[in-house]
Amino acid sequence: MKRIIVIEDDKVLLTMYQVFLTLEGYEAVLYTTGTSILNNNFPEPDLFILDYNLPGGITGLDICRAIRKNRHLLTTPVIMISSNRVPTWQLISAGINDFMMKPFDPRKLSILIQKWLNLIK
Repeated sequence: MKRIIVIEDDKVLLTMYQVFLTLEGYEAVLYTTGTSILNNNFPEPDLFILDYNLPGGITGLDICRAIRKNRHLLTTPVIMISSNRVPTWQLISAGINDFMMKPFDPRKLSILIQKWLNLIK
């Protein structure tokens, strides 16, 4: 079973991710902050889904930069989902693989997840 780590501070949206990813056949590991990722205290995933705005002054871009410093996660896909428009150059420089705006269509997210997981087989 593929493991997806989701970092999202909105608890309602986090519950939606849990249900959606479980129904899609993935193991969902959920966090409301990026602290575990920054401390390298998490199970190794097959894919990350990050929110841009996170508590504590940390952004999803900061989390992705930390992920990319871990040699075991260099090729792990990262999808960012945000209600904020983020300049493409910032996404690329942080190592984000794909981006979706909130609100999003779960079917499109499913397609993106499948795309990135198939690329890393």
